[in-house]
Amino acid sequence: MYSYNECACVDMKSIERSFYYRGTEVLNMEIEYPSVSGTGSGRTDRMINNRIKGQVNTFYDYVRNQLYRDAVDEYHTAMENNFPFREFSAVLAYNVTYNKNCHLSMFRDQFQYTGGAHGSTIKMSDTWNIRTGRLVPMADYFRPGADYKCIILNEAIKQANKDPSIYFENYAQLMNQYFNPESYYLSDDGLVIYYQEYEIAPYASGLPTFTIPYSLLDYPPTCYRFM
Repeated sequence: MYSYNECACVDMKSIERSFYYRGTEVLNMEIEYPSVSGTGSGRTDRMINNRIKGQVNTFYDYVRNQLYRDAVDEYHTAMENNFPFREFSAVLAYNVTYNKNCHLSMFRDQFQYTGGAHGSTIKMSDTWNIRTGRLVPMADYFRPGADYKCIILNEAIKQANKDPSIYFENYAQLMNQYFNPESYYLSDDGLVIYYQEYEIAPYASGLPTFTIPYSLLDYPPTCYRFM
């Protein structure tokens, strides 16, 4: 019988690699990712680490194959037109945002620069219950049948209304249109939803986030619902 813990041990690991073509470094890759242990269940540790490993491997394969080919193509274009070549870069960085009450939550930013004025970032996230090893869907924090999208959007739009100048003019409509129940993570202050670049705001505003206080949730993160 396992002796379950309320939090996990997290050890950050890193991978860095440079890719060359004809003696020129055309692409640099950096990955920083967590390795999880100490949940009290070896099965849970493996489930979480296997998912993270899969994400890291997918990113690594994309970089060394597709992105490397794109970098080489851009190198040829630059040389043929006597332009300076700007080295490509790719970064995958994980951030653990919540690790208590039997919940482990994290987001990862996937950044790439392929020339031009600036790079681009995609944010993704996962939240696990470390007693069951399962991913926790957003709906689990609300009573069955609750219109949790409405509850969350009402609060997020209320926050956006405090400084509407940093969003697109029709931001309320866009927040509803691009709402994704998988785009969330936990923090000490509440459940955080986020939007990708250009979905509700210009690039200069970054990736907008909104923290929904735990007081608005029917079931804040706890160990006891899963005993």
